[in-house]
Amino acid sequence: AIMKWLSTRLAGWLVMLITLAVYILTANPDVGFTDSGELAAVCTTLGVAHPTGYPLFTLIGHLWTMLPLTVSPILKLNYFAGFCTAVSAMLFFYLVEFLLQNIKPKTTVSKVKHAKKGKQTQSQAITQVTLPDNSITLIAAIVALLYGFADTVWAQAVAIEVYSLQLVIFTASIWLFLRAMVSGDRKILMLWGLVLGLGFANHGTTVLMAPAMLFLFFKRPNEKLNFSAERWKTIGLLAIPFLLGLSVWLYLPLRSAALPEFNWGAVHRSWDKFSYHATGKQFQVWMFTGEGIGTNFKLFMKLIPFELGMLGIVPFLIGMVAGWKRSKSMMVFLILLIIGCVFYAVNYSIHDIDTYFLLAFIGLLLITAIGLLAIAEKYPVALPTFVLLPLLAFGMNLKENNHANDYQVAEYTRIMVDNLAPNPVIISSQWDYWCSAFWYKQRVENYRPDIILVEKELLRRTWYPPQAMRWYPVLASCKPEMDDYMKDLEEFEQHNDVFMLSQENVQRIQRKYVALLNAYISKNFDTHPIYLTLDILQNEPEVAKEYEKVPEGFAFRLYKKNPNGSQPSVHLISLNKINCDKFVSSTKGRTGHLDDGIRKMAGVSMINLGRYANSQGQPDIGQKALDLARIIDPKNQFTQ
Repeated sequence: AIMKWLSTRLAGWLVMLITLAVYILTANPDVGFTDSGELAAVCTTLGVAHPTGYPLFTLIGHLWTMLPLTVSPILKLNYFAGFCTAVSAMLFFYLVEFLLQNIKPKTTVSKVKHAKKGKQTQSQAITQVTLPDNSITLIAAIVALLYGFADTVWAQAVAIEVYSLQLVIFTASIWLFLRAMVSGDRKILMLWGLVLGLGFANHGTTVLMAPAMLFLFFKRPNEKLNFSAERWKTIGLLAIPFLLGLSVWLYLPLRSAALPEFNWGAVHRSWDKFSYHATGKQFQVWMFTGEGIGTNFKLFMKLIPFELGMLGIVPFLIGMVAGWKRSKSMMVFLILLIIGCVFYAVNYSIHDIDTYFLLAFIGLLLITAIGLLAIAEKYPVALPTFVLLPLLAFGMNLKENNHANDYQVAEYTRIMVDNLAPNPVIISSQWDYWCSAFWYKQRVENYRPDIILVEKELLRRTWYPPQAMRWYPVLASCKPEMDDYMKDLEEFEQHNDVFMLSQENVQRIQRKYVALLNAYISKNFDTHPIYLTLDILQNEPEVAKEYEKVPEGFAFRLYKKNPNGSQPSVHLISLNKINCDKFVSSTKGRTGHLDDGIRKMAGVSMINLGRYANSQGQPDIGQKALDLARIIDPKNQFTQ
């Protein structure tokens, strides 16, 4: 028994160490897309993150930043993502081992012929299936490594995001829950309630486990449905550890009231502001709209081979049949994990939906483990071949998830920022590509503290205009326009549906929104260089329409137009600060809408710069810029 215990513990730690080593070697060395910079800044400065706030992630991430690692804060937190995912792989090992040890029965039924007075009769004999020692431990380790190298799981391990910690919540919750349901151990049940509460303090997808867990709570293995008073009393007892875990939410209003460096939502203002933020109300417009269902489901199906190591689809199908024969209750539980998750995810029409399938992939892998066990019971000699599954997954997913030399966001940000004159104001909505990353660089690493960045889309949230003014006091000159706009913005945020029904309201708030943006420009034009990024020119034609826009690097600098409609002044274009070699090498071979998008945005910026240089009588500079555009984005039709 001691040797078996040691074998199990050693296998679990080996799974963790192997996956952690791979994750560290493939980690992004710098900031990544979208929320990477913001989350790193929030963890480092102990702030409040974007909705839903993620208080558990913020607190644990902040503790991690205190570790004496001699690397940048962002790389330290990228390692944190790898550590969390590796821990989840170890927990997944224990989960698989427990599931395989308890799913029933491990027996086969065979027909035996008997001779009796010249006649043959048949009877059934029960034969116990025997497997080599530690076979279940071996299968669990193999499936745990398959989980660790699954495409979507691995993707959470290489750059800071909340889903790495959510994987710990998922695996720990399911493991503890199954142990409690099988053993009836109340201490384990109470611990599960605590972990569940902590899960809701990390990410809302914790609720996706509810259908499966509610079913198995009332319909445990080898039992009939049981809605007895005792079961309901147990739920009441679970409320205590659950609420204890949930109490982590108190961090948000308490910390927000201290006005930290990053105070997204300013949730201390009122209960309405807190609930608006904590429930992610602004994202609910993309939920259950009927749009994107087919596209999301196709993506889910497309991802399955990369999660199961291609050949894993075979044991998954075998596991569906074998698991149903052994324990219908357990199989319904696993199927509900998958269906509940997929039903929600396909009805959420956002680009980065793959992470919302994580719970479903966990369910698929658990059923795959059952299939491998069934194969091993019938063909024990096949056991060593199972190791091909994690090896296949590793090979299939390495290129996509190897971010060891991925500097595309960091380089895009550098090129954007290095080409800005001193003390500029820049208005942009390129959150995914550089705004989030730059705020981490500026507020944490003190990079270009002279830059005043106004994020256009965040101006549509009541917390941000005052926050921008606190960060950049020069914007106080626009306080009258901000106060006027904020009156309508408050009404919009509180009564969105009613507010938007009135065309007059929509037009009025848009006018005030544009007026505030133009005030940022006009009131600071004489003292600060003013820049816009391409997205502003494309989406807000009323902003800065009285100014000439001159491309400088990846942005456009504003100049006053010459009076009387005369020809614009000649501006000398320079490429001295535009070195895209590292950016190009980072984007090469990468696919996905963000990779394609940042490449296209950089390429278009060079095209605009080249064309402008030609119009200003600088054909050599123009040709170099267009050549650079072809290198950055060779598939762009305008570079052909």
